[in-house]
Amino acid sequence: MARSPLVLLTLAAGLVLAGCPKGGPPAWDPSSDPYLADAECGDLGYLPPDPSLSEAENKGRCAWYLYTGGGEEMFRLFAIATKGRMDLLKVLDTRQRGERFATFGAINDPGCKQATEPDEYGLWMDDCQDPYAAGAMGFRKRPNPKYKPELWDAEKYVGNPLIEPPYRIGLTCGICHLGFSPTNPPADPANPSWENIDTVAGNQYLDEAFLYRLAVDEEHTEWQVLKSHSRGVVDPTRIANDNVENPTAVRAVINFKQRQTFPEEMNDGSIQDVHRVFNDGSDYGVETAAIRVWLNLGLCFKFWAPHHMPLIAATPQRVFDMEKAAEVCEEFNVAREHARNLVKFVESQSPTYRLADAPGGEAYLTDDPEILNRGKLAFAEKCATCHSSKQPPPEIAEDEEKTIEWFREAVMQDDFLEGNLLGDERRYNAIETGGNLQRAMNSNSGWGRIYEQFSSATYKNQPSGGSTELYNPFDPDNPIPFEFPPGLGYYKTFPIFGVWAFAPFLHNNSLGEYTGDPSVAGRVKAFEDAAEKLLWPEKRPGIEAITHTAVDSKPYIPTRSWLEVPAGTPTVLLANIDWVKLTLDKDTILARLKNESFEEIVPLLLEHNLIPDFIPDRGHTYGEDLSDEDKRALIEYMKWM
Repeated sequence: MARSPLVLLTLAAGLVLAGCPKGGPPAWDPSSDPYLADAECGDLGYLPPDPSLSEAENKGRCAWYLYTGGGEEMFRLFAIATKGRMDLLKVLDTRQRGERFATFGAINDPGCKQATEPDEYGLWMDDCQDPYAAGAMGFRKRPNPKYKPELWDAEKYVGNPLIEPPYRIGLTCGICHLGFSPTNPPADPANPSWENIDTVAGNQYLDEAFLYRLAVDEEHTEWQVLKSHSRGVVDPTRIANDNVENPTAVRAVINFKQRQTFPEEMNDGSIQDVHRVFNDGSDYGVETAAIRVWLNLGLCFKFWAPHHMPLIAATPQRVFDMEKAAEVCEEFNVAREHARNLVKFVESQSPTYRLADAPGGEAYLTDDPEILNRGKLAFAEKCATCHSSKQPPPEIAEDEEKTIEWFREAVMQDDFLEGNLLGDERRYNAIETGGNLQRAMNSNSGWGRIYEQFSSATYKNQPSGGSTELYNPFDPDNPIPFEFPPGLGYYKTFPIFGVWAFAPFLHNNSLGEYTGDPSVAGRVKAFEDAAEKLLWPEKRPGIEAITHTAVDSKPYIPTRSWLEVPAGTPTVLLANIDWVKLTLDKDTILARLKNESFEEIVPLLLEHNLIPDFIPDRGHTYGEDLSDEDKRALIEYMKWM
């Protein structure tokens, strides 16, 4: 039987159990180039130091902007496995520089410009001052140790990805977390200056799924599922796949010195006060979160990959052992050192995103005290319990009425918004908040799963988030019963400082219009639409927001190609299939398909769906019972956050 390129990739990775190769790209001497003499980032590339930061904070900043963790090797393997389709060298073709932002939300590197001719290797790459810059923020160009000049042919490489190119492309934290400044946006998103780029705001315009859609054609079901994702989301289980689509909104990573910590039991039984970074609160602290991100970007890929089946998720996961990784993969220890400095850098970042500070922002604000006071009280009564880092003392917090009364007084203080992150960082039951449940089904950090060591015992020992009934698009009169497994079913509160600049809303960016416009006017327009739909749920698309396949399709993986999916099928039906169990049931389904239509086997497919939650923009209806005047006043107050 013919094997999928992705299966071949997994098998190849599985053979390399000895870990990452020693050595690496040729050494680089920044002092040899006057432009790079003050780079301060060693062989990571060029980034002028920030005089306001300490030495360790600047090193962390270098890692944030420039460190790939060696993941360029993984993406090179992806290029080979997909027969050149998913090749980041091609994605960064300089002739498409002006279209990158519109196409997939990439932010062009201000230190580069569009090239007028191929480079010395015949590749159409941006002309950059930094030799490791690849043309877009978060993409880095690294020398390929397998490159052989005598075998290289740029024209043949286009059709033959087995030819080793002179360099590989890796990704950094910046691919998601470097964003346009809300208070100093670019006049032209395709041509930003350094002043327009915010270090930690997040790229809410990124189409991360675009990079993976390149691997398959439109007639493949995977393409149809990936196309359904909102802009500005990232699936942290894309490669270490848990068989659930986990579209996660990218938000600002700031103010950790001010953020609340929580005492949690670690895996060794100790108790530590830790920050929570990820949206489901599954991590413990910035350092472990950074390592997890770099693993997802390809750190120690050859050691990591055999612990699961990358992208395909057709075999059970094994626990990634950090100490074993440190023994067999040199780069893991390098990443740990970068992570320690990165913590210091992230803790140093505390920007404010006030609409009043944005060019022309005051035109969108009201200073009418009656409206603002009305909005403050609405916030105190419907939002502040979760969306305030300033909280009442424990003896008051235990009483709901006393808590609301405390907030009614607190919001009227002139300094209520000063230093307030507008989020309490706690985990809340996803069923009770009512939002779409896909993100709350991320199982990678549970007991026996690949990232078991990256989550606390407290997280893993949480009880089930409970049971509920979900809308059934195939039979609306018969909802789908669903129960979370133990440990799953929770969301961490989103801090909403600068909320005017970060619409659409919810954990999957599904609530509100995506404008694709990073200007102040574009952000305010997106915010007003999202806020209106937040407070008037009847204005949401609801079931009309359910995404469907646009064409007849089949899964890309040959072992699943027996499943023919007709156009118009809700994408969630296929997005969250437990393929391990479904494969065991394949003969039953095939037998039924001989005599039954696809529609008749839908109930069987639903049984194998790990989280059949079809409506993306539902839930979080707090405030819907406010009067229209109070809702409008609340929206006006939120613009001041």
